[in-house]
Amino acid sequence: MPRFLRSKLTMILAGAFVAVFGLLLFRAMEKERSIRMDIAELEAAIERAEEKNKELIAIADRYSRPEFLEREARLRLNLKMPDEEVIVFQQDQTAAASTTTIPSARPAESSLLAEIWSAVRSFIDSIFARNITYDGRGDND
Repeated sequence: MPRFLRSKLTMILAGAFVAVFGLLLFRAMEKERSIRMDIAELEAAIERAEEKNKELIAIADRYSRPEFLEREARLRLNLKMPDEEVIVFQQDQTAAASTTTIPSARPAESSLLAEIWSAVRSFIDSIFARNITYDGRGDND
């Protein structure tokens, strides 16, 4: 065996080289693992964004349908089709003042049913209390 391979200095230098190379290799492997985790997180975020995009497209499609637009024009803008006539229901003042109670043996159930009934009555009253007018000029009163 050659003499320079037997010297202590050569062995120390070779050991140091192996240690530095091992440390660099370990750091590179850690960085690769970190990058792979980041990629997985980003792919999951992309997947969530694509699902949200699909939902938003479905909502936009639903809101751009002619049936929806017609319904919203009738309800929010008080418009009507040219060949239609509008019927306005006005609420009787005595009927509006009366209240309906729901008898029940259980107070918690009674209050829940009363709240539901009140919400239903308010909804129905709001439908029939609207004065829908159309003067033909495109603006509504």
